Order: sequence, then C-alpha cells, then structure tokens
Amino acid sequence: MDDAADDRIPLPIADWTARVRWTDPPRPPSEALADVEVPDRVVEDFRPLAESLEWRLAGLYWRRAGALPFAENEVPFLVNNSGRLSEAAARLLLANCLEARPAGAIEVLELGAGSGLYALLFMNAFRALCQEAGHDFYDRLRYLVTDVSPATVAQWQERRLFADHAQHVTCQVADANAPLPVAGPLRAVFCNYLLDVLPAAIVRASPDRPGVVEQLCVRTHLAREPGPGRPRPALSLEEVRVLVAAGDDAALVRLLPVMGFFEYEVAYRSDGVEALAGAAQAVAAQPAAARVRLSVGALGCLRRCAERLAADGFILVNDYGPATEEEIPAYAVLQKFGKTVAAGISFPWLETELGRLGLHAHKAVGDDARSLHTRLVLGRHLPLTDAAFHDRFGAEAHRQLEAAVEEAREHTKAGRKDEALAAYRGALARNRFDWALLGELSDFLNTQIPDARAARDTARAAVELNPHYSPWLWNLLGDALFNLEQFPEAHEAYLQARRIDPRDALTNLNLAYTHLIFAAHGEALEAIRVGLLHDVRGLYRERLLDKQKEVLNALSASWQAERDRLTRRNQRLG
Repeated sequence: MDDAADDRIPLPIADWTARVRWTDPPRPPSEALADVEVPDRVVEDFRPLAESLEWRLAGLYWRRAGALPFAENEVPFLVNNSGRLSEAAARLLLANCLEARPAGAIEVLELGAGSGLYALLFMNAFRALCQEAGHDFYDRLRYLVTDVSPATVAQWQERRLFADHAQHVTCQVADANAPLPVAGPLRAVFCNYLLDVLPAAIVRASPDRPGVVEQLCVRTHLAREPGPGRPRPALSLEEVRVLVAAGDDAALVRLLPVMGFFEYEVAYRSDGVEALAGAAQAVAAQPAAARVRLSVGALGCLRRCAERLAADGFILVNDYGPATEEEIPAYAVLQKFGKTVAAGISFPWLETELGRLGLHAHKAVGDDARSLHTRLVLGRHLPLTDAAFHDRFGAEAHRQLEAAVEEAREHTKAGRKDEALAAYRGALARNRFDWALLGELSDFLNTQIPDARAARDTARAAVELNPHYSPWLWNLLGDALFNLEQFPEAHEAYLQARRIDPRDALTNLNLAYTHLIFAAHGEALEAIRVGLLHDVRGLYRERLLDKQKEVLNALSASWQAERDRLTRRNQRLG
C-alpha cells in the first residue's frame, strides 16, 4: 500500500488524542449536558409584537433616516413609485370628479408618503390629464403630503421636490396612528405601503386553556460574542440593558448600530390581549385557523380617514399581505428591509371589519394573484368611480402594461432589435410617466442600438421625473454622455448619482473612469476603494479591480514620464 493510501486511514482515537495532547478524561454525554447552562443575554422580556424592541427601533429609524433608505436602495420603493400607480390614481380621481363634480377646492391627503415620488408623479399626471381634457380640477386641487418622519418632510423641502406644484401641495409631519391633520371633507386619501408599518397583532385560541385568546409576544436577546474576525457590537450587554430600560428616543437611538446583533424569541401569551378590541371575535370567527392576523393599526387609520371623507370621496390603499384566508399561514410575521420592519396586511380581516363600519372595500378582478394589492374604500356606491378603478387597477390592466415591456425584453434577448425598439415604443405610449421604463429604454438605446444621443435624451426625461432617488438613472445619463465623449458632463452626472448614494458601487466605478480621464489618480483610487467596500454581492468587483490596475499603471506611467522629462532637462542643461 502506497503513502497516499496510508493518508486515508484515520488514526485510532487514542493516538489522535495523544497527538493533540487532549488529556482531559472523557465524560459521558449525559454528564456533559448536566453542566450546560444557557447564558442569560435577555435585554427585553416578552412584549406584544407592536411593542417589541425591534418594532420600536424600526419606527425610530424611519423618523431619523427620513427618505434616505429609499435613495440608498435599503428599502425597495419601485413597485409603487415608478409612475404607473400614480397615473392610475390620477385617472381614478379624474373619473370621480366627473361623476360627482366637486364645488370649490378638491382636498386630497396622502399619509406616510415616504419618498414623496408617488405624490409628485400623481400631480404631474393629474395636471396633464386635466389640461388635455380641458378641466379645471388640477387648478382647484389641494394635496396634503404627510409623513411621520420630520427628517422626511425636511428632505422634501430641501430638495424642492414639489416646487413645480408649489401652489397645490403642502407638506406636513403627521402620524397615521393619530387624528388626521385635516378637518375635511377629503375627496381622496392615499395610503401606499403605509398600513403595513402600523401596529399589528397575531392571535390564536389557547391550545391548553379553552376560551382564552393569546397573542404573539417577542423577547429580545443580544447575540453571543462573535468569533474572531467578525464584527462585534459596539455596546456591552450591560450597556444595552441600561439603554433598553431607559426606553426613550435618546437611549434607543444609541441601539440602532447594534440592531443587527439582536436575536428574537417568540411565544404566545395572554398578556395584554384584553387591549386588542375584537381579538376574541376574530379568533371565534376562524376556529380552524392556527393564527389570526389583526391589522389593528390599519383599521384605526382607515376609520379615521373615512370620518373625514366627503360623501363622494374615496380611500385608495396599495399594500402587501395575504389577500385570502388560505394565504395567511404562509406569511411571515414580520418582513425586514434593512433596519425597517413591516407586517403584511390581513386583507380578509380588514375587509370584514370595514364592512362592520358601513364601508365598502372593492378589489379589482384578478387582484389576488398580484403581489401588490389595491383596495378602493367607499362610503357609498359610485359606479363610474368603481368602473375606473377596475379598469386601471385590475389584473388585466396590469398585464397590458407589462406585456409590451416583457415583449421588448424577449426581443432584446433574442437579438431582434427592431422588434424590441417597436415594443418599447408601445410600452412608453402606455406608460409615459414611468421613469423606470424610460431608464430601461435608455440603457437599451445606449448598449443595444447603440444611439447615445437618443439614450441621453431618454435618460434626461427619466431624471426629470425622478431626480432625487435613483443613482441608476443618473448613471445611465452619465453613460450616454460618456459615449458621446462629453466627459465633463458625464462626470457631473456621476456626481449627481453619488450625491444620492455615496456608497453605490456602480457610481464609484463610473467616477473612477472619469477621474482617470482627468488624470485625478487619487480620486479615482478612492472611488474604487469605496466601490469595492460596498460591492457586497461582487457585481462590479472584477471591473473595479481592472480599473484599479489601469489607474496604478497610469500613475507609474505619469511618474516615468516626469522622470524622462527631468532626465532630458538635465542633459540639456548639463
């Protein structure tokens, strides 16, 4: 038997323990387990879901960070801010105004507006629709855009987000959990991805105590110390406990950097269930359900909105969550996006409770199959408004909007550029306020045709719709300018992208290109460093490293050229 085969034979256990100098006498597993104790690293004992430490920290993060999580792509926002929903809502309000013509000002409220893009694109679409049809509804529109975060409202104002509609838009800090900031009557209320961050509860019938209702509670632990080379929490266990016990915003804000080190234990408990109005009735109505989701904050918000609604007004909800009873068990209790959390809306429960209040929650045909669910809440029957809702928010309308885009993508994959261009033209005709579509079209024009001038113009139209939240759009504009050899202008476009998200890897890669053109080697290397540091998925790593070599070679060449110049000078003077 050769040496390689000998290497495949494990050592006898006695020889191996002698080799590693393991001298402790062996203990049976039962004896070893008897001495084990789980270390106590609890920082907050069981609390109801919406009172848990993670929920409170997420709310604090929203209030402090404002709209920046959208700009940095920490929280996805494209699904309800591309312009499609805004245009559909604008057509819905127009139909509503035509069905029951309002006298005087038309009051509209948006709660939890976040990025503010939905409101901005709605105003653009509503103005265009009214001008095209010759109606004065836009002239009389008064849109109140609100968010619970003072930082968000300040950022809207700093960026002059609504400057083009300054006579029609008012920005205000408002909490959707509190009374509304307006007396009404409101013609329309918009709630987009807002209701899922309002208080929610998960309840069940106790399996051990008949007639007792329990709710899901959360206990928070600080994770054990990580191994060598891994990040460690900036605060000790005792420091965290002191801050959690203090509980105010000043204390909790110091916990945000260690939020990723928390672990959560869940259990069903009867504590505080009496404060959940309707919990017992909800459990009794679904005796076979393992658990029942109660979107209590969403219901309270919609009830307050309905109290301020005009007789011919409506509430439009766009959100996610289980749309049928069968889907409820499959939904996670909470979804986490960066440092934020959300609880999907229980639409079946919410619709039942709204019916008890005398409100009608309409859903369009085919809505159950969509990931984003839309509900039109009315106080009385409005047939034309309802028809416009089904026409614009039904699955068929969504399919038609997507069909041309998907057709263009399929043609592009197959290399059929003429057909792809025709399909993109058709898609744009149906989605003229969709900045994401314009961006995709710009990329197609720049890389597939290529027609950098058309790509530049298309990208500019996109950034005019969304100048504040998408580094991707500014990079597309920069790429088109770069291909037109307008390098200073391309550099300025990339700088715009960096102002939105300084850590974006693609932006820093593009800046390395333009810095190198201007022989700004130090700036180019710094951009590459930032790009490598934040390219956590490695999408641009190879290109960043290649560009780094190119910059270093340019540095060496520059140094050598200077040495050659000095040598020639010395020879002439010598």
